[in-house]
Amino acid sequence: MLARVIKSLGFRMRCMRIWVLNVILLVGVFTPSFAQNLKEANEIAQKLSIETDHAQRANLLLKLSAAQGTGQIESALEHASRALTIFQNINDKNGEIEAYIILGDLELRIGNDPLARSYFNRGFTIGVEMDSLAIMVSTKLLLGKTYINGTNQSTGLMYLQEASDMAEKAQNHVLRTKCSSALGAWYNHFSAYNTAIGYLELALESAMQSGEEELIASVMHALGNTYLKSNQHDLAYSSFEKSLRKNEVLGNKDKQAILCYELGVLKLELGQQDEALIFFRNSLTLATDIGLKEYITKGYQVLSEVYEQNHDYENAYRFVKLVNAIKGVSEISELETQIQNQRILRENQTFKQREDLRDEQDERKRERFTLLLVIVILLCISLAYLFFVNQQKQKVNNELEQARIRAEDSEKEKEKFLTYTSHEIRTPLNAVVGVAQLLEQTPLNPKQEEYINTLKGSANNILHIVNDVLDLSKIESGSIELESTELPLKQLISNIFNTLLFKLHNKDVRLINDFDPKTPLNLRGDSVRLNQILLNLTDNAAKFTRSGEIRLKVELLGETDTDATIKFEVADTGKGIRQSSLKQIFKRYEQETIHTTRNYGGTGLGLPITKQLVELMGGEIAVESTYGKGTVFSFELIFNKSMLQEETNKTTQIADICILYVDDNQLNRELFFDLVNDANTGVIVELAEDAKSALKFLESNKYDIILLDIQMPRINGYELAGLIRDKLGISKEETPIFALTAYTPEDMDERCKNAGMNGFLSKPINLEEINTLLQKEVTINPKETTNVIEKWEKNHVNLNGLRQLVKDNKDKIKKYIKISLVSLPADLEKIKSYLDHEDWSLLSQTAHKMKSNASYMGMDVVLNILNRVEKLDSQNCSYEEIAPLINNLDEESLLALDELEEIIKILES
Repeated sequence: MLARVIKSLGFRMRCMRIWVLNVILLVGVFTPSFAQNLKEANEIAQKLSIETDHAQRANLLLKLSAAQGTGQIESALEHASRALTIFQNINDKNGEIEAYIILGDLELRIGNDPLARSYFNRGFTIGVEMDSLAIMVSTKLLLGKTYINGTNQSTGLMYLQEASDMAEKAQNHVLRTKCSSALGAWYNHFSAYNTAIGYLELALESAMQSGEEELIASVMHALGNTYLKSNQHDLAYSSFEKSLRKNEVLGNKDKQAILCYELGVLKLELGQQDEALIFFRNSLTLATDIGLKEYITKGYQVLSEVYEQNHDYENAYRFVKLVNAIKGVSEISELETQIQNQRILRENQTFKQREDLRDEQDERKRERFTLLLVIVILLCISLAYLFFVNQQKQKVNNELEQARIRAEDSEKEKEKFLTYTSHEIRTPLNAVVGVAQLLEQTPLNPKQEEYINTLKGSANNILHIVNDVLDLSKIESGSIELESTELPLKQLISNIFNTLLFKLHNKDVRLINDFDPKTPLNLRGDSVRLNQILLNLTDNAAKFTRSGEIRLKVELLGETDTDATIKFEVADTGKGIRQSSLKQIFKRYEQETIHTTRNYGGTGLGLPITKQLVELMGGEIAVESTYGKGTVFSFELIFNKSMLQEETNKTTQIADICILYVDDNQLNRELFFDLVNDANTGVIVELAEDAKSALKFLESNKYDIILLDIQMPRINGYELAGLIRDKLGISKEETPIFALTAYTPEDMDERCKNAGMNGFLSKPINLEEINTLLQKEVTINPKETTNVIEKWEKNHVNLNGLRQLVKDNKDKIKKYIKISLVSLPADLEKIKSYLDHEDWSLLSQTAHKMKSNASYMGMDVVLNILNRVEKLDSQNCSYEEIAPLINNLDEESLLALDELEEIIKILES
């Protein structure tokens, strides 16, 4: 029997040797790196020997250099240098850049960093000459790479950051992805994994915006490796799996093999050996298909180790033999001896028991077969379940991604709608405020002054209400910023009472101003937001109180040398709130009952915004109410004290205050000049029609404040502000810059800040805002006027607004009309030309420009048509749709211009 066992073992060993020999031959076939490169190099050299065209020879030399790589580094460098010489002789800039990059990469591989850096710098210089952003960014990234192992690592990081800034400015998603990936790799190299993850997540976002699936898969792979290094195994697995799925779609078997191997390693670390084996086998199959020797070796090695840990010496032995076969090792590890000993012992035991336990052995075989069948079935079910789970997970991820995209689109549409709506409401409302300002400058009796103050306060309150919707969006997005300025608390409370008196003039309601006399007056805070909070609360009290009283209490709770704690309380004797409704009154768009909305109106936004503003200022609002008896809202805020001593209301006569106003619309320039000069003494206004003219003024003069129109041709307001800050070196503290715009999106503050501006003002021009702006440094004493004029209207123009602005000054009216008579026909001709050429973008811009002139001339019909033209969707416009509008615009404009000509004749007679 022993002879039979030995004979059997000898036969199996011979079979194993034959099998290993076959594997060695197979591995030789699947090792393409050097042999394939050598074959490719020979083919290129053969083509090079017969090629006569210079450009083709240079390209073949570069391909030969790349094929030789580090295996034949000296020869590769020589061929790349020859290619560079040819490209320089034939003046092929693209070829020169490619040669410099290949030469730099070869020098970098052999550790010659200074020379590599020199080559990349030359490539960058040519990229600058060609104005090629892609070349400049790529060479900057390569320059950064040369410093990663050097002593001057900060310089390398600087190059990477410069490349990233260039890509960000160009809004090129592919370049942004490469830059963010390079920064991620940099911080990964220095084990700053959290920073690396941040950059790689930015790279993934840019890659997804580019739509390049291969780029997305590559970034996901890099992100997975960084998650793995930072022990975030769940995120690593998710990133690897997503990258694997994309590479499966793209058919990149080499990357699939690598990802399967890394997923196997990850599962092995988590102790999930069965799933790890599946990934390792998949990696080995893919690597074998394409001859990826490194991962064939890794696959055999790791499989042998896993099987050895599981005491499966048969499979461990098999894969160790394969590893040794690939490495060319002739000796077998000690596993072979262990396996042989186990086999002899097992066969001896089997031989000894064969005759006595034959029936029992047959039964066990059947049991094993049954167990194996069950295991196979369970394994198949498990694989099917895993496949199903993965498919469902992918489906859920896709749905979540689509939901996120829809949510972002919805948010953008909401912002666009809110911005447009607020703009349309603000335009007529600003006219109301402007007329009130002009009336205020005329001789008035005390009662009229009271009415004017109430009108102004109410108009401003409406503006605050209009801003509620935008404020809610800003608060939720975290973009709202509180100001810290001098807080005239007593005057603020007084203004609120004046507004309430007007609202309650026909009600039997007593107002009580319970202002604590101990309250310090030298406080600092955000007066606009505090005013908004108290207006919302007092407006609610006035709305729901028919008789009784409304009390606004301001109480000092405590103070130190640096701050004071103030309690505000608004109490009324109105109808009160049911206890069941108290929780919902701070929810947006909700009121106590449907009858509340019907009987009292309102949007349901006042209290939600009030609550969030109080919390933003560091307080917490409370409400107590008894239904039928009244309601009390209260909150406490801490205000800093001003370092300045409380001052009496002294005025300072301003002198030598100089303003530079830049606007491409002549009528806007002239109106601003006259308004400011009529309202202030000691204010000098200089006007510039474009950025070029403004820069000339600034080179020779110094200004106290600069006001810029945003939409100007060639160089807009944002760009001009950047030139003033960067090119001329004028700081924010030295000369503030404010934008003038009729379009105020949610991120307007951020846009102005990024452009180097101090803030913005809304159009049409608001004299009160201009005065407030100037009074940050000096006090402006407005002039009084005694002009009272009659209404003056025609069929197609209405100059009442213009006459009020200029206080019925006929010379100014003639000047502005003549400007419009020149500019409006010219713009009208441009619009008709753009219509003929179907240039919808320029047509929309010109319509926007005409709106200012039409507005000041009271051309209401023309203004309505211009609004419709400006808002047309340029992507879906058609000549048939726009032509009737332009014809109507032409007819109405000509009628209005005829009436302006008549008015000029009357004025000059």
